[in-house]
Amino acid sequence: MPLPRLGRRGSADVHSTKPVTDTNPPDSLIWLNSLTNFERKLPKKYETTEFNTDRYRALLENLGNPHLTEIPTVQILGTDGKGSTLALLEALLNRAGHSTKSFISPHLVRVEERFRLDGDSIETEELVGCLDRVHEASAELEGLTYFEALNAAFWVWVEINRPDFVLLETGLGGRLDTTTICNAKLKILTYLERDHFKILGPTMDKIAGEKLAALRSEAPTLICRQSPHLKVQITSFLWDRRIPNDWVEDEIQSTVIDRSQTSWTHRLSGKALPELDVRIPLLGDHQSQNLSAAVLAYQRLVGEWPQSEGMLELNPKWMGRCQILEVGEETWVLDGSHTAMAGQSFKKMLDQLFAPDRQRTFYFISTKERFPWCYLRGLVRPKDELHLVDYSHDRLWSVEELRVKLLEEGWEDYDTPRFDIVTDDEVFTRSGNPGVKILCGSFYWVGEVLGRV
Repeated sequence: MPLPRLGRRGSADVHSTKPVTDTNPPDSLIWLNSLTNFERKLPKKYETTEFNTDRYRALLENLGNPHLTEIPTVQILGTDGKGSTLALLEALLNRAGHSTKSFISPHLVRVEERFRLDGDSIETEELVGCLDRVHEASAELEGLTYFEALNAAFWVWVEINRPDFVLLETGLGGRLDTTTICNAKLKILTYLERDHFKILGPTMDKIAGEKLAALRSEAPTLICRQSPHLKVQITSFLWDRRIPNDWVEDEIQSTVIDRSQTSWTHRLSGKALPELDVRIPLLGDHQSQNLSAAVLAYQRLVGEWPQSEGMLELNPKWMGRCQILEVGEETWVLDGSHTAMAGQSFKKMLDQLFAPDRQRTFYFISTKERFPWCYLRGLVRPKDELHLVDYSHDRLWSVEELRVKLLEEGWEDYDTPRFDIVTDDEVFTRSGNPGVKILCGSFYWVGEVLGRV
């Protein structure tokens, strides 16, 4: 059954129309896909055998150390909001006439999305050329990973038509992440939550420690709002290592002054910041902290606050985060969030946009290192419909595993909706729902949806 015609809102119009697959991919892309990919299958431990920064540094040296650049570089790490903060900072810099090259992960549909020039994806031919150089330089290295090869190729790309600024979104953790191997001028730490617990550690202190280990005394750090417990740990870490820092909430206060299905308007003010109204297509009150961090980072990099006469209109190119699509006669909402706090923020956004009596139908998938029962309890209402989607991916719970796990965690003991199981094809062929169709829980799932609509 063919899908209905798709209409897009917000920043969704940047979705590429290029084919997702190529029947004759270049040799370098075949080589890339042959490498160990921890986005497909995680290792048992987060340690230096798999995540080997020495191997990665050797690769960069073979390439002439393109990462040792004087281009102002920003590393963004944390749990929630890394990508949105990067996209907002990118949009601010581009609006002021500064060029940017950004590295993000994961991609949703095409690997080219990970390399961004002023918010737009790299052309396939350029990516292939960069990967060719990395392939050649890696001939004597064993165990190279997919992420390492891509990050090295990004630095090769940076040296071609050098931008004014480089922005890096951290992948996993921070201590052993390849994005930490850079000459950062500034770092941003977004909200920390319990995530990747099987890899980074079973406790929030351990997970935070892995991410904080990426901070350096030579790079000032902007700290976004954190839980009270972690604020103590973070403050102590920064003090002990003499890391210069600013807490975003101490520098900038924000208030949401308008909400719609296409944009959110935030009013920012602060110690030195004149009152600034900013309209963005990224939906949700939680974007206030990400926007504040981006504005403060802009000021630290450029030396002045963003200038605007009246409303400052930003159009960051960012998909799969509280994204509303009109598919035929249906309203779909896509969101790749997966942590407990993100689920609560997502529900708040849904409550603000849609009438309480409008039916919400959830199509849910979760990766194995998350806590889907915590995420869902903060998101779904007892009267909602909840469907677990049978979609195969190495990093995802199988639908039967997820069903058993939810029951083991006492799902039916709470005031929560019953759930059933549907195939991924059924999600796309069911039609005529007068309510809101919500597809959430994993960026892999959101990427599959965007690739099929």
